[in-house]
Amino acid sequence: MKTLVTGATGFTGSHLVKRLIKEGHAVKALIRKSSKIDFLKDTDVELFYGDVTDRHSVFNAAEGAEWVFHI
Repeated sequence: MKTLVTGATGFTGSHLVKRLIKEGHAVKALIRKSSKIDFLKDTDVELFYGDVTDRHSVFNAAEGAEWVFHI
């Protein structure tokens, strides 16, 4: 299942991303350019750079997602 996570690089979001990957989900993450993404480098997480206050960023990242976790 394709899942979008906002806040994926924060404490709670990063744990959620790891769990979703472990359970076999295709994960998309909406992140800021200043976010630390080291833990995502060896994963198949699809990264979208933007901001949750910009609707175009959110629409672009959410396209095709069946679930959205806004953290």
